[in-house]
Amino acid sequence: MPQGCRPAGAEIARWDPDIRTVSRRAAPALAAAALAWPASARAMHLADGVLPPAQAVLWFCACAPFVAAAFAAWRRAGDDRLARPLIATAAALVLALSSVEIPLPLGTSAHACGVGLAAILLGARRAILAALAAVVLQAFLLGHGGVTAIGADLASMGIAGALAAHAAFRGLRAARLPLALAAAASALAASVATYALASLQLALALSAPGAFRTTLLGVAATYAPAELPMAALEAAATAAAGAFLARRRPDLAADLGLAPAGGP
Repeated sequence: MPQGCRPAGAEIARWDPDIRTVSRRAAPALAAAALAWPASARAMHLADGVLPPAQAVLWFCACAPFVAAAFAAWRRAGDDRLARPLIATAAALVLALSSVEIPLPLGTSAHACGVGLAAILLGARRAILAALAAVVLQAFLLGHGGVTAIGADLASMGIAGALAAHAAFRGLRAARLPLALAAAASALAASVATYALASLQLALALSAPGAFRTTLLGVAATYAPAELPMAALEAAATAAAGAFLARRRPDLAADLGLAPAGGP
């Protein structure tokens, strides 16, 4: 058949096997890795009992508008063939990466996030959905993070991290920075935003009257030695992943908004 007479579904037929393969293989493999990872008795994220009940409820309420907006955007894009497999894969990625923890003496832990890469690939709203799935599965299936702290954990890792990464990536790409550099900086922004808000949450929960600033600085100093090297490694891995996708599948990178068609 001549090139100009290709059926309308030919392009979709070429894409679908790749997307289905990613969904079938990558997502279950990452989820299995997270489930197989040895779990200690210490909860990751924020444990039950760390936050006062009123603060736990407050963080659930703070997350509700963002989650509602994310679900609404997902429903509006119901015919997007990439949405569901990519969100599932991103959720498995976030679940696996954030299950590798470094325990800290505050009822929490430092860990990689994966939300920065999810936000770069999917946008902030879909990344929030991926983080929500990961945080809920970790709390109920793995005992990582308290059930009462799901709102606070989602606020720090899912919402603050996704918004920071998405804003940084779009801004840096608009300024014509190379894809790899923009991706690395965006992942770093996600990690900084995540642990800045987590430090604030712990300081609000643990500080004595008049000692908030001292507690906040102490919490941040406790996070820093474990989290800064991990954030740097995650930034490097995110840069490599973005550059690899743009090099091997420039059409998919362009469709996701990572790069213009035919260029980095």
